[in-house]
Amino acid sequence: MSSKKTNVVARGHAYVVTGGDFEGEFFVYIERTDPKTYCFLSLPNLQLREVPVDKFNIGIESKILQFQEKLPSDVFKVCLAQYDKNKKKAKSKQFNNRL
Repeated sequence: MSSKKTNVVARGHAYVVTGGDFEGEFFVYIERTDPKTYCFLSLPNLQLREVPVDKFNIGIESKILQFQEKLPSDVFKVCLAQYDKNKKKAKSKQFNNRL
Protein backbone atom coordinates (compact mmCIF):
# COMPACT_ATOMS: atom_id res chain seq x y z
CA MET A 1 0.00 0.00 0.00
CA SER A 2 1.22 3.46 -0.77
CA SER A 3 1.15 6.15 1.88
CA LYS A 4 0.78 9.10 -0.46
CA LYS A 5 -0.71 12.18 1.09
CA THR A 6 -4.22 13.20 0.16
CA ASN A 7 -6.66 15.67 1.67
CA VAL A 8 -9.46 14.64 -0.67
CA VAL A 9 -11.91 12.37 1.10
CA ALA A 10 -13.72 10.04 -1.28
CA ARG A 11 -15.82 6.91 -0.94
CA GLY A 12 -13.61 3.88 -0.64
CA HIS A 13 -10.52 5.68 0.62
CA ALA A 14 -8.80 3.72 3.39
CA TYR A 15 -6.85 5.37 6.21
CA VAL A 16 -4.69 3.69 8.83
CA VAL A 17 -4.96 4.96 12.42
CA THR A 18 -1.46 5.22 13.91
CA GLY A 19 -2.31 6.44 17.42
CA GLY A 20 -5.02 6.92 20.00
CA ASP A 21 -7.92 4.68 20.97
CA PHE A 22 -8.32 3.27 17.47
CA GLU A 23 -4.64 2.62 16.72
CA GLY A 24 -4.17 -0.25 14.30
CA GLU A 25 -7.57 0.09 12.69
CA PHE A 26 -8.25 1.00 9.08
CA PHE A 27 -11.03 3.48 8.47
CA VAL A 28 -12.84 3.09 5.14
CA TYR A 29 -14.68 6.26 4.19
CA ILE A 30 -18.34 5.62 3.36
CA GLU A 31 -20.32 8.84 3.62
CA ARG A 32 -20.75 12.30 5.05
CA THR A 33 -23.88 12.32 7.18
CA ASP A 34 -23.90 16.07 7.71
CA PRO A 35 -21.56 18.99 6.94
CA LYS A 36 -19.52 18.31 10.08
CA THR A 37 -19.27 14.50 10.17
CA TYR A 38 -17.56 11.77 8.14
CA CYS A 39 -18.64 8.15 8.60
CA PHE A 40 -16.32 5.19 8.23
CA LEU A 41 -16.34 1.44 8.58
CA SER A 42 -13.39 0.40 10.70
CA LEU A 43 -11.46 -2.71 9.83
CA PRO A 44 -10.88 -5.37 11.02
CA ASN A 45 -13.62 -5.07 13.67
CA LEU A 46 -16.39 -3.79 11.33
CA GLN A 47 -17.47 -0.96 13.64
CA LEU A 48 -19.17 2.23 12.47
CA ARG A 49 -17.05 5.27 13.28
CA GLU A 50 -18.26 8.87 13.13
CA VAL A 51 -15.44 11.37 12.88
CA PRO A 52 -15.99 15.12 13.03
CA VAL A 53 -14.46 16.80 9.97
CA ASP A 54 -12.25 19.06 12.10
CA LYS A 55 -10.83 16.07 14.03
CA PHE A 56 -10.29 14.17 10.78
CA ASN A 57 -8.28 17.11 9.40
CA ILE A 58 -6.23 17.33 12.61
CA GLY A 59 -5.61 13.57 12.39
CA ILE A 60 -4.36 13.89 8.81
CA GLU A 61 -2.14 16.90 9.61
CA SER A 62 -0.63 15.19 12.67
CA LYS A 63 -0.28 11.88 10.78
CA ILE A 64 -2.49 10.00 13.24
CA LEU A 65 -4.61 9.19 10.18
CA GLN A 66 -2.68 8.27 7.06
CA PHE A 67 -4.18 7.68 3.63
CA GLN A 68 -3.34 4.21 2.38
CA GLU A 69 -5.27 3.55 -0.81
CA LYS A 70 -8.52 3.73 -2.70
CA LEU A 71 -10.04 0.29 -2.30
CA PRO A 72 -10.88 -1.73 -5.40
CA SER A 73 -14.59 -1.42 -6.20
CA ASP A 74 -15.37 -5.06 -5.35
CA VAL A 75 -13.75 -4.68 -1.90
CA PHE A 76 -15.54 -1.38 -1.31
CA LYS A 77 -18.90 -3.01 -2.18
CA VAL A 78 -18.35 -5.56 0.61
CA CYS A 79 -17.44 -2.76 3.05
CA LEU A 80 -20.49 -0.75 2.00
CA ALA A 81 -22.80 -3.76 2.50
CA GLN A 82 -21.37 -4.29 6.01
CA TYR A 83 -21.70 -0.58 6.80
CA ASP A 84 -25.35 -0.59 5.69
CA LYS A 85 -26.05 -3.72 7.77
CA ASN A 86 -24.45 -2.16 10.86
CA LYS A 87 -26.20 1.15 10.28
CA LYS A 88 -29.60 -0.55 10.20
CA LYS A 89 -28.82 -2.23 13.54
CA ALA A 90 -27.69 1.07 15.04
CA LYS A 91 -30.56 3.10 13.61
CA SER A 92 -32.53 3.00 16.85
CA LYS A 93 -29.43 3.90 18.85
CA GLN A 94 -26.95 6.71 18.50
CA PHE A 95 -23.43 5.83 17.46
CA ASN A 96 -21.35 5.53 20.59
CA ASN A 97 -18.06 5.39 18.75
CA ARG A 98 -17.44 9.10 18.33
CA LEU A 99 -13.84 10.21 18.35
